[in-house]
Amino acid sequence: MKKLTVVIITFLFAYTGFCQGFFRVQAGPVFNSIKAEGGNVDFSSLKAGFTFGAGYEMVAAKNFSIQPEINFTHLMAEETITTSDIKLDYIQIPVLLKAVND
Repeated sequence: MKKLTVVIITFLFAYTGFCQGFFRVQAGPVFNSIKAEGGNVDFSSLKAGFTFGAGYEMVAAKNFSIQPEINFTHLMAEETITTSDIKLDYIQIPVLLKAVND
């Protein structure tokens, strides 16, 4: 697994050096509200979490690019009947296809 990770990272750095791409890092707050249907579960109204990630935009043609990203998001909620804390951590791996009309 370590060798595969090193190969992938080396490939990405080499690709970055030889192409017209853009690397970006993003971070920020996430505000969420969780609602449950049915039952007597009640959540507090609004909680704050955070998100951070990185993306790389690869230019494929003059008007078209592909942008894979990896994002980590941490969300929290508090249930008020039993005062339970709920923490949701997840990773998103979106791949965006961008088409620009000049």
